[in-house]
Amino acid sequence: MLNFGSNVLEAHTNHTSTAQRLTRALAERKVRMVTFDVRLSITAAKSAEWVPIKPGTDIAVVLAMSNVVMEEGLYRGEGEDFLKFCRATKAVDATTNEKVAALKAHLAQYPPESPTRTPRASGGRGATACIRTGSSRTRVTRSAARCSGTTPW
Repeated sequence: MLNFGSNVLEAHTNHTSTAQRLTRALAERKVRMVTFDVRLSITAAKSAEWVPIKPGTDIAVVLAMSNVVMEEGLYRGEGEDFLKFCRATKAVDATTNEKVAALKAHLAQYPPESPTRTPRASGGRGATACIRTGSSRTRVTRSAARCSGTTPW
């Protein structure tokens, strides 16, 4: 499970049931959670891994991870079935292959091996982050924090 700054274990009381389900999943089903957060929150502390990132770099990490998923074909199977219902091109009747090609083309600008800059609506410089990949699986490591310059160690 990837968690981007959602501090469900210390959030408002309306999230108590969500926190209970998450705690059970982590303890009973051994769900592995990786948290991307600016601070070491209670949720991050309970995660298998905490990746400290700069504020606003969440999207850079997500885009780089999405690039890896598309380039390594990790979307095949259920992901292809899901794409049938997604609109990834301007054409409403685009085929799955056209949607995959459009997504790959868009995500190519966010390489995982080097710092990635996300576009900013204001035209200024966007956030920077990076990830490392390994053995046909996206493996998010502390390199995301190192690349964005926030590593506390």
